Amino acid sequence: MTGEGRDPMPESQALVRLIDELRPAVQFSLHGVEVGGSFL
Repeated sequence: MTGEGRDPMPESQALVRLIDELRPAVQFSLHGVEVGGSFL
């Protein structure tokens, strides 16, 4: 899980572990990427 040779940030790793552990039924993007990247 690295991008451009950099190690992931600890905060990102913690969030990924939390999502993997909880396995939410529904997950929503904060930035509305599915509608062109604008804020909803």
